[in-house]
Amino acid sequence: MNDVNIVETLNAIIRLQSTIIDELFVLLSQHITVDELDKLPVIDKINEAAKLGVDVDLGGMS
Repeated sequence: MNDVNIVETLNAIIRLQSTIIDELFVLLSQHITVDELDKLPVIDKINEAAKLGVDVDLGGMS
């Protein structure tokens, strides 16, 4: 497997994991209140990831 194939495979794995995490988060949010959801430490990490995504989309110019 060459470097390009490795990167493509890793990207596919990351996309699958991202989809799985999103689906699990939606399921979790159906079973707890909004207040409970807001208090989860993972929410800070989700917001941080979203900010990093915006930074990447803007070429790091935020």
